[in-house]
Amino acid sequence: MFSPNDDGVNDLIFPYAPACVSKINHWAIFDRWGALVFEAKDFIPNSPTHAWNGLRNGEKPGSAVFVWMAEAELIDGRIVIFSGDFGLIR
Repeated sequence: MFSPNDDGVNDLIFPYAPACVSKINHWAIFDRWGALVFEAKDFIPNSPTHAWNGLRNGEKPGSAVFVWMAEAELIDGRIVIFSGDFGLIR
């Protein structure tokens, strides 16, 4: 669960990947209707630099489920797609 309430716990969400992933080519978060909420491109995984803070157009959406997808580049050059969902709790 993701709870961006500025308490210092679970306030950001970002891709966490094992050492075999060298780069995230594209990471996107969508709402339940498929609208793009957040995206970031070409960055190193496991860093909050490209994290989503839970704001949408500067506002705090209510509790909801979001879907994410990530295109990752492995250290051997292969490209893999990962996806999943998470809950945002307010």
